Parts: sequence; C-alpha cells; structure tokens
Amino acid sequence: MIPFAVPEIKLADTWSALRAPRPNAVADLEEAITKIVGTRYAIAMGSARQAMTHLYRYALGRNDAGSRILASPYTCVPAVDAVRWAGGDPVFCDIDDHYNLAFDPRIEELSGVCAVGLSYLYGCVANNSELISWARSRDAFVVEDAAIALGACVDGRPVGSLGDAGVFSLQSSKIVGAFRGAVVTTDHPEVDAFLRAVRSELPATSKSSVAFNTALMAARRVCGTSGRYGWTFAPLRRLSLSPIVAAPLKLLLQQDPSEAHCGRSALEMPASEGHRLSAGQAELALRGLERLPEILARRRTIAAAYREALQEIVVIPPTDSRLEPAYGRFPLRVPGVDKASLLTTLARRGVEAGDYYPYTITETMHCQKAEVVGDLSNAKRAARETTLLPMHTALTDADVGTVIDAVAHAVSVAQRSHADTAARGRHAVTN
Repeated sequence: MIPFAVPEIKLADTWSALRAPRPNAVADLEEAITKIVGTRYAIAMGSARQAMTHLYRYALGRNDAGSRILASPYTCVPAVDAVRWAGGDPVFCDIDDHYNLAFDPRIEELSGVCAVGLSYLYGCVANNSELISWARSRDAFVVEDAAIALGACVDGRPVGSLGDAGVFSLQSSKIVGAFRGAVVTTDHPEVDAFLRAVRSELPATSKSSVAFNTALMAARRVCGTSGRYGWTFAPLRRLSLSPIVAAPLKLLLQQDPSEAHCGRSALEMPASEGHRLSAGQAELALRGLERLPEILARRRTIAAAYREALQEIVVIPPTDSRLEPAYGRFPLRVPGVDKASLLTTLARRGVEAGDYYPYTITETMHCQKAEVVGDLSNAKRAARETTLLPMHTALTDADVGTVIDAVAHAVSVAQRSHADTAARGRHAVTN
C-alpha cells in the first residue's frame, strides 16, 4: 500500500534535535522563516489554529469596523474555528479552480468586514490581488492561511508576505514538520508585539509530549514505504477514523485524527492549544528547513508527472506561469463522479488517497446558520469530487507510476459505473 502522507523528516535528525537543540532554536527558526518568506518578522506559535485565532482577535480589536470575517467554505475546519474562537462571525463566499477563496462582486454589499482569511488549500495558490485590494479598501486585515504552502509564490512573491500576516503549520504531515506548531509572518511591528505578548503567557509544550509525537513521526517515516505501510500504519489510520478510537488518540496527539473527514470541532478553543513551541520542536523544524529546496523540488517533480499523465482524464488546478504551488497535496476531480467510488478503487489497487473535507464548512455543526454570499457551487462540487493523491518525498518513481496507473483504472471504473447508472435512470423514465 502506497501511503497518502509521510512526515518530511530525516531519522537522524529526530533524536539529535530533541537531545540537544541549539540554545536559541526558536529565534533561529523565526529568522530562517523571515529569510524564506521575506517579511520583517516571524513569530513561532504552538499551532496554526492557535496562531490564527489570535490573529483574528487582533483583527477584531484593531478598529470598530465590525465582526464579520470573510472565509473559505471549503477548507480545514480549524481555519474557520479560529474565526469563531476569536469572537468573529464567518461569512462565506465561493472558491476558484485553485481551491482559493474567490473574489465575488457581491461582497461589495457587505459591511462590517474586519478581516479576510485567504486559504491556500492543499498548497495551491491563485492570484488573490483583487481580493486583497478589496480588503485594503475596507481596512480589513488579511490573514493568509498558508499552513501547507511553505515555498509557494504568486508573481514571484512568497505567500505569507502578500497580506498582513501569514500562518505556516509545522504539523507532522506538512512540508516541514515538528509534530505541531506554527510560524506567523508579518511586516507589522504591532502584530509582532501582540503575538509575542500572547506567547509569553503560555507554557512550552512538554518534553514528554514532544518526545512521544516525534517518535511517532519517526515510526511513520520508517514505515512510509509501500512495502511496510500496508501492514503497519494503514490499518491504524483506518481505525483512527472511528469515533471510539479517535477520542483517546485526540488526547495523545493533541488533535482529532478524524477531523478532516468528519468536520467535528470544539465550540471554544481547546486547552491543548494553550502552549508555545518548544526548543526541541523548533530544532526539528530547522532541520526540515535546511532540506526545504530538496523537498519542494521533489514534490514539484512528482506533481509534474501526475499532471502530464492525468490531465486528459481528470480535472487538476490549472497552471499559470505567475503561480508556483508548493504541492502540499495534489488534488484532482472527475466531473460528475463521487470521490468515494474513486477512493475505493484506488485502495484496491494499493494506493491510499486522501478524502479530506467531504463537506463544506457551512454543513458543519457550528456554521450551519452562517452568512453565505452566492451559492458556493464550486465548494460543493469540490466537497463531492476532490480526491488527494499521495504527495511526499518517500515516494519512489515506481510508486508514482503505480499511482498514475491506479488513477487511470479508477477513473475508467468510475465513469463506466456513472454511465451505467445514468442509462438505468433513462430506461426507468422511458418505461
């Protein structure tokens, strides 16, 4: 079984990073990120959802514009949890073909918008200049959710430097991982001061928690080959999606492993978000940053192979010379075909694909009554049809070929099934 995600770490780094992190590891991590993103400041935080919550709190408190925050309806639940936890009111408009929040002229009618949350979902990027310009005209604070887009660029500028603040996740499945954590980038000294004041009140993540989760990352890396994964972590991953198993795992991992699949979320920010990044985590992230060019290059090579082989039979985010995705994930759709059938066929062919977000955020528990601009047709289609292919540096060229063959087979099977169903429907109507 070819795994969907494998941590981007070197086994040699895990023990040495925890045993002897450099004295100023957190500050060194922040400096390294500013050089990559090109902002004046970078602030290490305990998690991306914690960072985004405090950024939205800052946005809500900076003026009296109102409490509305424009957000994507097809994204990870924590990105919108952060809006609620901060005390804001999410307002949703549709996404574009790049899975980014799209500019809708109808938002001109909105008043009381204090912030806009851009979402570079799956590491895909789009030209968001119109949306950013609109936010500037309203003095709305622009937060870039770049959780899985480290290294992506728009018109040659790194994401995380386009708005007022960017958030990069260090969760174990991201491009650079440290079990969990985040780094916020900004050019605003007042944002830097605000977040550092927040962070100063928080205890560091415990050494035992970091050690356990780093060991788990290392084990996932060791078992991240197609020959080992099927009898080790693959069954464990399936078990983790069960509510019974997800509950205890949530305590160990400090997050719900089934969150992306079920859309469950807490009414208020959990106590587990009340920690700051430790020196050991920062050191592990620094080791990953040293390999960032290598990681990005390999992911882009894999993406190019997927695109070349599959672009005639599936829908993939369009290419544009001005856009340079990070390929945190590789999304595709088969129009009219529900992704559940595609995922089942891929699994039978030995490929574990991602079935994240089989819902829009407006269908989740806490946002069903939220304000919506337009019909969210693209987001609803993405929720039904988007499948994520394996994307990580543990993939061999042979693995990539296997994935491509499996997708071609799965698409053929799904389209035949779809055609048969449509034919039966027409026959029933005729009779």
